[in-house]
Amino acid sequence: MHFNEDPYERLGRYVTDGFGCRAIVHMPRVSWAYLDWLEKVEGCDVAGFFIDNDLIRLESDGSIHDWMESAVRTAYLRRERKGLPRPEWCPPANPCDFVDI
Repeated sequence: MHFNEDPYERLGRYVTDGFGCRAIVHMPRVSWAYLDWLEKVEGCDVAGFFIDNDLIRLESDGSIHDWMESAVRTAYLRRERKGLPRPEWCPPANPCDFVDI
């Protein structure tokens, strides 16, 4: 098991939003761990990920927390669909989940 603590505990981190302001985003520990992995191992621009996703978020889309958590899930599913690597502690996506993306 990768986590010594609850992987679904919501943690807050500061990120830069689409307007260049610092914002706290609360997401499950597993979502943060996945983003950390993407940045470290795959060289993804996680800061840019937050900015880009915040710029397309509408007020009607809900909170920045829920929107970003959904964006992480969508990024994971898109990578899975393309057969790209995932962390060893991350299980394969269920093919039923691909309907959402």
